[in-house]
Amino acid sequence: MNRIIMLLFVISLQITAQDYFPLKIGNSWTYCSSQDTTYKRVYLIKDTVNIGGSKCFLYGRQNDETNDTLWKDKCGSVWKLKNGIPVLWLDFTKDSGSVYYYPQFDSELFTVTVRKYLSIDTYVITFNNCIELFFDIPSLIDDEEILTFAPEIGLIKKLGAWSDDLLYSAYINGVIVSLADNLENILSKFSLSQNYPNPFNPSTLINYSIPQNFSGEVIELNIYSITGDLIATIVKEELVAGNYKSLWKGTNSEGKPVSSGIYIYQLKAGAHFVSGKMNLVR
Repeated sequence: MNRIIMLLFVISLQITAQDYFPLKIGNSWTYCSSQDTTYKRVYLIKDTVNIGGSKCFLYGRQNDETNDTLWKDKCGSVWKLKNGIPVLWLDFTKDSGSVYYYPQFDSELFTVTVRKYLSIDTYVITFNNCIELFFDIPSLIDDEEILTFAPEIGLIKKLGAWSDDLLYSAYINGVIVSLADNLENILSKFSLSQNYPNPFNPSTLINYSIPQNFSGEVIELNIYSITGDLIATIVKEELVAGNYKSLWKGTNSEGKPVSSGIYIYQLKAGAHFVSGKMNLVR
């Protein structure tokens, strides 16, 4: 316990920074899938506990009994208690492009790559000065996860092999942040089906529909890596309303085969887009 107290005290001497994860009892975040707004997932700050003289927060999914115990230092970074020891989870102080390590498992470390000063377009709003944390265990497959945080809001997007969460609404420090009405309206304009087959090798089909109100606009169908790098553009042309299917052969813009992994396919018209995930297995 003395070790915990000393560690929390040393870290607390850092300078306060912008708040990328507002920790306060009652703060909550509601998420939906980028392809389906009907199924919601709510995460919230449930309570506080005193550990070593420092106030920690219980954070977890609504109605779940299992919660994470979080502590925030004065620099704004968030620590998670593991086996009674605080471990740095969300480091918002690192320079863009730098790396730190997070012990998710007893024998494995996540390599966490930091990207800063990002402008993140959601369906209805652009969040500026965002921070993206890319968690990856190089020795494992399908473990990647990208967490994107907006200042004074918190986690706005989580994307990984087993997750596809987009902020639907939030209640932060007594203020409601809602994307709900516009989000459902925009999602109804596009229909982007799960690629088939999935997983796939070497190629897969992507089915999508263009509604009448987007007829004649330039439509893009792009492939991105899990880190957000553009891999290939399959479609970029004016399309009339109708149903379409496009084939991706697992190659980049130069026609060279890409490696195994999770890829994002995104249908875009102007500022509006909808995305899906697919798994290439060589």
